[in-house]
Amino acid sequence: MVDECLPATPPSRSDGRGGTVTGSALNEPADAPATAASGPARGQMILWKIRRLAFAHVILIAASLALLALDPYHLFTKFDGAARDLAANVWSVSYPRTNRPKVAVVTVGEDYLRNWDAAWPLPLRDHADLIEQMALARPKGIMIDFLFVDARHGPADIAAFTRRLAAVADATPVYLAVASGPDGEVVILPELRNLANTHPNIELVSVGAPREMAENGGYSVRGVVSPTVDRAAMTLLRRFYPDVARSVAERNISLIDIYWSAPPGDCTTKDADGLSVCSRISGGRLGRAVKLAFGFAPISAPGLGLPERYRLEGRPIASVSAADLPGQAPDRFAQLADAVVFYGGAFAFNAGDQEATPVYGMLPSVYAHAMALDNLVTLRGAAWRAEPPFGLEPKAYRMLEAFTLLLFSFLLASGLAWLNVVVRGEPVDSGRLAVADITANRIPMAGAIVLVALIEWFGLHISPGYWVGAWSATAAVGVGVGFMSRRLGRKTEGRATG
Repeated sequence: MVDECLPATPPSRSDGRGGTVTGSALNEPADAPATAASGPARGQMILWKIRRLAFAHVILIAASLALLALDPYHLFTKFDGAARDLAANVWSVSYPRTNRPKVAVVTVGEDYLRNWDAAWPLPLRDHADLIEQMALARPKGIMIDFLFVDARHGPADIAAFTRRLAAVADATPVYLAVASGPDGEVVILPELRNLANTHPNIELVSVGAPREMAENGGYSVRGVVSPTVDRAAMTLLRRFYPDVARSVAERNISLIDIYWSAPPGDCTTKDADGLSVCSRISGGRLGRAVKLAFGFAPISAPGLGLPERYRLEGRPIASVSAADLPGQAPDRFAQLADAVVFYGGAFAFNAGDQEATPVYGMLPSVYAHAMALDNLVTLRGAAWRAEPPFGLEPKAYRMLEAFTLLLFSFLLASGLAWLNVVVRGEPVDSGRLAVADITANRIPMAGAIVLVALIEWFGLHISPGYWVGAWSATAAVGVGVGFMSRRLGRKTEGRATG
């Protein structure tokens, strides 16, 4: 019988060199300093752990700075564009189908020119006829997404168009897109500028188009090319949805990345191939989201990497062709009644007026304005900020974000190491070394990325996917840092003990 008052013989094993290892040394990693149960030895172990963490993060900082130096090669831009396209693809299948604002688009395209024997630039009288026809349906307002700058129409035509536009505005608010000169001056026909200054129901909306585009034959303006400021959507939001506008103003959201919805309707009608008319993608909502998420690889041009078979059919907003408007009864176009109507061009020859979308391919850019307004109202102002906050340049913000990730991951890793060494009071054994390495290096980096994403989304209203390039690069480096620091740390400890 063994006397319980006597100390038990400590367990031992061969150390591979003719000696034995006993006690707590069984649990020490090979590159750890020799320890005992004393306080100084435990402090030495803590310092050793912190030194490894610090060494890993020094490597991570250097690698992050090297990645930031690659910014002029637009690698981050490509990653960010791919991430936004991926998010937009998946979001399109679950975009809210209820409580959406009534928004409609009227487009003038080749079919109008062909059916009504017209030519481009469209005569002002044709514009006036179409605008009057829209007004008969009693919409909330009409946003005219054409630039009226060409004085070649003649004084008489301009005067007649001005009178007819004023008559429409007596009953329906009218918004005119204008271009901006190099000094910020408004570029539009003087007669229309004077009309907007005197008529309470006509407003000029600067859409950011350069003067050169305005002077190039009067083509319709290029729509929002995310990310940018959609002043048309913000102006209409303030006029027709003041409650949402106040919420947006309080959250300081003026820069948005567009969510593209699936086409309106119940999506139950099948085409000749037996697929939903809303999409060429078969399957339910979850299946469509998975196919959209993994069925494309946009690298250079936004949205153009999506295979044709995966692109959504139709249009994201209720649409009417201007070719069908003349001479029709207003009740035939119920989608225009009490709707905010966007009136723009859909000409294939006007490449400058096309928007590359992630789920529809190329669309007339008037749809970007309409979809931006739909986003702001449907999502109740939960729009994405598409540019860095605090007035920072993109590269400066990426650097700030990278260092924030490093700080958070270092704090998390240090906390985990402290819990492992101090609270438990023992180092990990060789069987758990891989788990400890993952805990100290991989989990903190993943946790830091999630933490920064939440801060950006809820605090700064920045898209979590927008900066995925910087996150992915930083995290990818972090995955290898543990292995590198462990190998180099062993060599350092070997030299120190040798």
